[in-house]
Amino acid sequence: MLRIATITVHSQSHPLEESLHHQLTEHGYSLDDVETANVVICMGQDIQGFDAASLQQLETQITERFLGAELFLLARAFPFARIRVGLNSKQQLLIASPLDESTLYRMIRLLDQFKRIVPTDYESTMGGFTDLPMVKAPKEPVVVSEESIEPTQAIASDDPLTVQHTSGVATLGWKAKLDHWLLRPSTERFVMPPELQHAGIQQVFRSTTQFETRQNPMGELYGVYGFPDLVRPHSKVLLVTSDGGIIALHRKQHTVILSPMVEDLLFSLTHPFPKWASELIENKLNTTEIFALEGTRVYGKVKRTLYSVTPQHSSKSEGPTNSVVASLILQWASR
Repeated sequence: MLRIATITVHSQSHPLEESLHHQLTEHGYSLDDVETANVVICMGQDIQGFDAASLQQLETQITERFLGAELFLLARAFPFARIRVGLNSKQQLLIASPLDESTLYRMIRLLDQFKRIVPTDYESTMGGFTDLPMVKAPKEPVVVSEESIEPTQAIASDDPLTVQHTSGVATLGWKAKLDHWLLRPSTERFVMPPELQHAGIQQVFRSTTQFETRQNPMGELYGVYGFPDLVRPHSKVLLVTSDGGIIALHRKQHTVILSPMVEDLLFSLTHPFPKWASELIENKLNTTEIFALEGTRVYGKVKRTLYSVTPQHSSKSEGPTNSVVASLILQWASR
């Protein structure tokens, strides 16, 4: 079990420290003193995180930086936030980041990954300098059309850089979901991620000429594919993320190929990843690596093979990953 200590650079307490402690204990972590903890979380006070002097103080403590983990947190922080993650001389994991609801949620997910990864192997798993995409601030404020969102789902925030989560997002149409997540049209070219470049998968996406690129306020690109088009409210529409995730926007239940970007859109601390799905695949498939969700069916990955389980049935081998993904998106795009 990871033992975690929380600190601030300055003497004042952080307004979300109590929430962080609550989430840590809920996820099975124990709170500890700085000297004996495995992980030390340093909470930044504002959207930038830390001033230059504080950042220099943090950097002198880190002997090995984990750039992949920093990018992981940066994906839901302000574009110019100062974030540092790495091991200190005592082999403690130091996480220094600004803290709000979205970064808090990502921090919990980051710790869940560290539970399963040897720290010395973390950077090779999460990626280093060569894997870092450009993270850009939007050139202009993003305005969400209230006409496309039902009154009860209106976004209650003045910050255009915050992705909103609500329990009612599943009831929105595919166009309203794109607006709700602040995904605006972009003239940049969306490049299909390597995970989805298998010939069988590509054949499905090439079966439609209705395609557009969307961009979130952080500059991350998404591909939107319509079957048969992107005009009708009842079209079948697949949202593809640049890290290999897919969301069937036209479906009311969770129908997704999972990825960090997909989870950021669908889940938050207030509306977390469904616990029943994690328990189902852990109990029936003896793995915690969930690959996809399709209603009450959960897909787990064991090496290069996907298995599915449901509350009513035991595990079933579905076949090689690429073949199963091609089959799933074909089904999602056709019915």
